[in-house]
Amino acid sequence: DGTLRVEHYLAQLRDEQRRLSALEDDEAECSVAAVLRLSFNALEPTAQKVLAQLSVFPTSFAREAVAGVVWLHDITMEGAEAIARSLSQLHRAGLIELDAAGERVWLHDLVRAFATAQLDEPEAARQRHAATYAYVARRLGELAQRGGASLMQALSIFDAERPHLEAGLAWALQRGGVASVDELVTDYAIGLAPLGQLRLSPREALLPLSAAAVAAARRLGQPGLEAAALCNLGVVTGQLGDEQRAQQLYGQALALVEDDPQLAPLASMLHRNLALSSVRLGAAGTARQNVEELAKAIETGSDNAAHGHFHALNGLIERQWGDPAQAVSRAEEGLALAQAAGNLQLEQELLCNLANAVTASPTSMASERYVRAQAYAKQALALAERLDYTATRKQPCPCIWRRWRSTSGWGTRRPSPQWR
Repeated sequence: DGTLRVEHYLAQLRDEQRRLSALEDDEAECSVAAVLRLSFNALEPTAQKVLAQLSVFPTSFAREAVAGVVWLHDITMEGAEAIARSLSQLHRAGLIELDAAGERVWLHDLVRAFATAQLDEPEAARQRHAATYAYVARRLGELAQRGGASLMQALSIFDAERPHLEAGLAWALQRGGVASVDELVTDYAIGLAPLGQLRLSPREALLPLSAAAVAAARRLGQPGLEAAALCNLGVVTGQLGDEQRAQQLYGQALALVEDDPQLAPLASMLHRNLALSSVRLGAAGTARQNVEELAKAIETGSDNAAHGHFHALNGLIERQWGDPAQAVSRAEEGLALAQAAGNLQLEQELLCNLANAVTASPTSMASERYVRAQAYAKQALALAERLDYTATRKQPCPCIWRRWRSTSGWGTRRPSPQWR
């Protein structure tokens, strides 16, 4: 403040240090605390409240998230204007940092610790933080489902905001049983499902989240949400090796949605998952039956991704129990549809299928088959790297992985170390 003399600040600082001298902190920490207290006291009351509430962000955050977390209930000016003014004052005071574009905000750890002590209603502030990032999770899920560049954008945002998504989710999981919190749990679970397969551990993260979402949806009395959560839980359970249990979960979900036309897309996904699980279990009849149900669900639709899944499943069935040449044809049709839909995960899956199907097809010389299979394998691995499967150390396709590492057939090239 230019209206006050330096001697005034020095007197305040000595007073703060005398008061802090009774604490057990060392002298350096006391000096920092005294300086922070001086800076805090020089702020306008609104800026003080804003700083205190910013302490619930565990790390740097997007500026636009502030409006969802900070609550100013006793001010007369417009809330957004008050927040913008407060952030500007905090920046001038050196209590927060902004990136060059002014779009991302940092608090030093010591400032965050000091601000936390000034927070009047920490639980309410953390709930607003959890609710803000539950909304972010839902938007990310919608973005990811568009595929292509949108999926890559969603992954980029997820990576930047992951500490906040995890902090908000942890808060919600610890407080389930209240309707408003149960809604947050289901938002996180459904929103993060399309990204979780690429970024989160199935056993440590996705399994408990999906189970919690099923329980939350049941308490809310929302059959559609419960079915979606059961579907997610089935996917994770299958990934962990229990396909029988996965099929039971898919069946429970299907019973909740099969009579509701508005939930037809979810029913199609469940038939697809049941068919895929049946292929893995070696149950040809059940696999074909669910593929037929999937065909009925999509026969009047124009969803390229749904048709791509249909051809992918038929290709797997033909490869395992039918004509290997038809398996290649089906997979190629599915690949074209996946690429048209911009569904990168399905595209990667079909490239794996094609590499395996071509190897088994008797329609060409062995050397020609291996050349084609190698080309598909290279594309599959390149796409897996683009999607960053290494974030969870997930093997994009076990069959491709084994052959790619072998010293015969597909060459001697080895994958990058972080894939091992």
